[in-house]
Amino acid sequence: MSTVLKKNIEIKKEKVESIKDLAKNWSVIVATKLHKVRTAQVMAIRKSFTGQIIVIVSKNRLTDRALKNTKLPNIDKFAEKVKGQNALMFTNINPF
Repeated sequence: MSTVLKKNIEIKKEKVESIKDLAKNWSVIVATKLHKVRTAQVMAIRKSFTGQIIVIVSKNRLTDRALKNTKLPNIDKFAEKVKGQNALMFTNINPF
């Protein structure tokens, strides 16, 4: 296996672990569609809620793998809904 391929696999493993840890440590997970959302809008959300919300954009397959490995209740149903261009937001803010 080439060095570049090994490095990519390690990066993907780290991303999956990062998403798993975030899902376990934050009480609310939000999936939002990014279709026709500009980078400036995402950056404004990150800036406005610094320290309160963590925004992650990753490939759906990595997201699906990470969420299903958390063993959280109803996470399988949630992971099935994450399709297309998405961002995951992790927070402890009450959504209601």
